[in-house]
Amino acid sequence: PVCSVAFPISGIGQSNHVSLCKTMYCFLPLPITSPYPMLINGCFALDQSRRGIACTQDDSVKTEWNQALINDALVNAFLNLLSQITSYISHNSDISLYYSLWPLFEQTHILWQHFPESFAARLIETDVCLFRNELLQDNWICYNDANFIVYEDCYNYTELKKLFVLAREKKYLGKKFYLIEIKMEIQNSHLFQILFQNDTSKMYTLERICRDLLFPEIQSYTLQEINLILTTLLPIVLLSDQDWVRELLSQTPCIPCGCKGDYSLLSPSRVVSPHSSVAKLFYPTDKRTIHPELSGLFTKRSDCYRALKKLDVIENILPVDDVIDRCKYQLGMSSPKREEHCMTILQYLNLKCTLPTVGYDIEQLNELRTELLEIEFIPVWKDDFLIKLGLQDYKQFATPPECSPYALRYITPLDKYNVTEQVAKLLSVQDFLCLHSTSDDIHINLLISLLHTLHEKEGEIHRFKLEEKLGTRAEQIFRAIYSHWVSSEDDGEFDWP
Repeated sequence: PVCSVAFPISGIGQSNHVSLCKTMYCFLPLPITSPYPMLINGCFALDQSRRGIACTQDDSVKTEWNQALINDALVNAFLNLLSQITSYISHNSDISLYYSLWPLFEQTHILWQHFPESFAARLIETDVCLFRNELLQDNWICYNDANFIVYEDCYNYTELKKLFVLAREKKYLGKKFYLIEIKMEIQNSHLFQILFQNDTSKMYTLERICRDLLFPEIQSYTLQEINLILTTLLPIVLLSDQDWVRELLSQTPCIPCGCKGDYSLLSPSRVVSPHSSVAKLFYPTDKRTIHPELSGLFTKRSDCYRALKKLDVIENILPVDDVIDRCKYQLGMSSPKREEHCMTILQYLNLKCTLPTVGYDIEQLNELRTELLEIEFIPVWKDDFLIKLGLQDYKQFATPPECSPYALRYITPLDKYNVTEQVAKLLSVQDFLCLHSTSDDIHINLLISLLHTLHEKEGEIHRFKLEEKLGTRAEQIFRAIYSHWVSSEDDGEFDWP
């Protein structure tokens, strides 16, 4: 019970080989053809005419012999031939021509109908190396060491190939793990469906490659490799709307953030976009802005940016806790850096057009208001009565209630603080997130407080230019309060009007 197969070596890998004669032999040529592009010789049982191979119910014994010969001896010969052919295939050869020699498709003839199944079973059992690992060029591996990339219609092969190469390089370094690329039409063949049905663990879709190979190892990747992953996957979300990509990107620390020369990976929900009004608030100490080397990915005009927006990756607001934590953090910073970060906080909080639309609910705003009232983060200078200190001399910080409006900076008493001119350009403190009471209440409180300082300095009221700073009505209120204070002094108590 022997079989042999033959295939011309000269010019292997060229398309004309697939059209060669498919003659069958029983030591001598028979006037019948084989279903595969090669010469097949075997010790077949012939029919009565001696011109064909027995395959009828009338010749049941001969038919069973021929089937056994094909599904056993011929399968072994087939595998040996393919193994020898691999040594003649160069790295530049079209691998699909090599696979055209395989028993890929289902056969209906009684003699050949089980041949693909027998071939698949023997392929799994043996260690014959028939799969080319393109990453290692001329290295061929056996089925048991191979894992197969499963192509899907919605993806672009050229773009994804780089991801496959990256996955092969990174996963199981030093161990046997190989991703094999086979064209979709070959993957969909009857033979490979049998192989995949036998062991689905060898099938790697793009989703599985990302979930099992790329993202679990992403912390060890270079910026260029992360760039490759993001530039490939983000457009898939945009163009194909694949929910698994959206889910994976939203849950995995995969966006490089931080300063140049250093980065950490954060999940999209923690990323602050460089285009956001709040980005500077977190740069560089929190390292939550996208790394400069990847900034091209996230420009407002790019598809990637829109995909990130669709994923709710691009943040234009800060959680209340972030604002509070940043303000508290000022106390531990050096004075120049502290002032710089305070400016960015004030700029953010003063964005009148942004704050109403950022999505804070009333409870969150009340929480923010309450916390900020107790934190010293607004840069101020303390007025030495009538002598205004230079801006370079301010090194103090105050809570919002301690700050005087910029318009009152020349009449602030000694126990109050003035915001600096730089801060005053950013906001009027009485409007600061509605942290204070009404403007009139602030003015009245300041005037009453001012009395304590001016009580021993009678005659200097005119030097404060109250009418210019406060308006006629406020000046009248102040003078009335002051006069009442003076007239009540002898009584030992003061009845506030």
